Amino acid sequence: MNKNTQRGFTLLESLVVLVLIAILASSVIGGLSSWLARHRLIVFQHDVYHALMLARQYAITHGTWVVVCPLSADGGCALSQGDWSQGWRVFETAGSNDCQPQGNGLCGHGGRVLLEHADVPEGFAVVVNSHLARRARFNAMGMSHGYNGRLTVCSRQSVESLGLVIAQSGRVRRARQNELLTCEPGA
Repeated sequence: MNKNTQRGFTLLESLVVLVLIAILASSVIGGLSSWLARHRLIVFQHDVYHALMLARQYAITHGTWVVVCPLSADGGCALSQGDWSQGWRVFETAGSNDCQPQGNGLCGHGGRVLLEHADVPEGFAVVVNSHLARRARFNAMGMSHGYNGRLTVCSRQSVESLGLVIAQSGRVRRARQNELLTCEPGA
C-alpha cells in the first residue's frame, strides 16, 4: 500500500452533494408550507363548525333559542351588515334580540353568552350567503328554519377554500366543492 494515498471527497463531489441536499430541502419546505396553510384553514373551519354545533346542542338541551351572529366593531351583533370578519358570538335568547354583553356572561336581555370568537386570524375570511348574512338561529328542536345556508372559510395562504352547509333541520355538514361560495381575491 502506498502511504501517500489520501481518502476523502473532492471539492466538486462535495458541491454536487450540497446542491442535491439544497434541492431536496427546498421541495420539502415548499410542501410543508402548503400543508401548514391547509391545516390552519381546517382549524379555522373547525372553529366555525364548533360554534354552530354548540348553538344547536345548547338549544336542544336547554329548550331555548340560540343565535350565532357576526360581531360588529362596537361589540354587538352586526345584524344589518352581516360581516363575519370581526368574529362571532353564540348566545341564548327568547326571541331575535341582539346581545349586548354585560360583563357577567349575560346579555342585556338576560340570555347567556355561550361563546365569543372575536379573533379571526389575519388572512382569513368567512363568506356567507344571504340566509346567514345576519345570523344563524336554532330553535329548541335544533332546527334552523329561515337561517339555513352556506358559509365558506377562505385564506390568503391556501389556494383551497372549505365550507359548511346548515340545513333547515339544523344539521351542519361540510360543503361539497360545488357548494363553496366565491372568496374575495384579497381574503
